[in-house]
Amino acid sequence: RSIALGNTTCACLGLALVGLVAANLDDRPRARRSVAEAISALSEPEGLLERGVWIISAYAHFALGERDRAAECVIVAGADDELRGLQVVDRALGYDILVTAALERGDVAAASAWGEKSIPLAAHPAATVVVEELLARLDEARGDPTSAVERAGLAAARARLNGRYLDAARADLLRARAMAASGLPDVAVQQLIDVAGE
Repeated sequence: RSIALGNTTCACLGLALVGLVAANLDDRPRARRSVAEAISALSEPEGLLERGVWIISAYAHFALGERDRAAECVIVAGADDELRGLQVVDRALGYDILVTAALERGDVAAASAWGEKSIPLAAHPAATVVVEELLARLDEARGDPTSAVERAGLAAARARLNGRYLDAARADLLRARAMAASGLPDVAVQQLIDVAGE
């Protein structure tokens, strides 16, 4: 209806949100259809709302497990390699998507480059947890479990301070995995027990 009334951007934003919800409900056909329709109407986003359509579409593709497609959407939404077209939280989550996609392709160098670009965002309270966690995953991928343990612990602590318990649990799981990799399996098991008890 919004498209018929001439408000293409709002209609596309609605479609992207439908796609994201559908992706999280594992309604893959509806998610893909909604997102494809949304971004096809806004092939070159300029304003904040148009970029919002693209970053929400990236989140939908990510939820579907389509990491490379999600990364492509992040690049379009962000306007450049610094993702300057996005708000701080979306920049942090965008870098997380880019790092994840690169790691899944086995491209640790590309993942590291994206991770480096995310570091300045760690100073922002809304982005700290995401950045520290993605840097911990990079440390793990580069074979530095000790640093991964430290970063994941920091991410978990900051998440708890902000009441973000799901993020804290995710960071705790990463920390336990890194502990096991660093030769501390008993400590890792206790970490997992603690997470399960929360």
